[in-house]
Amino acid sequence: MPRRVTEYVERLPFDGSVTDEMGDPVDSWGSPVSEGIFEFSPGGSVEPALPGHDRVVTTPTIYAPYDTGFAERDKCVIGGETYTVVGRPARWKHRRTGREVGAVVNLKAVDG
Repeated sequence: MPRRVTEYVERLPFDGSVTDEMGDPVDSWGSPVSEGIFEFSPGGSVEPALPGHDRVVTTPTIYAPYDTGFAERDKCVIGGETYTVVGRPARWKHRRTGREVGAVVNLKAVDG
């Protein structure tokens, strides 16, 4: 049975074409795009022991359709929280049928 999209989230596509007054690239993102997902796993959080730093790193996961538009360095807004896509989505097909099953999108947020 095929999976069905259960909710929609906002994806902000990374735009590497913006430069500053010196011509150096500046990280920037495009307008929000609605993306359907199967599930959102909130993941866990860690507090790395770094001298002089007080931060929390959260690593949730999105399970999405195979042809999801998410790409590395995009941002994603879910439940009012903004996350960055880490790496490329892992897309997988059924080993015997070749059916496009879905994609796993790893996210990260750093507070502090």
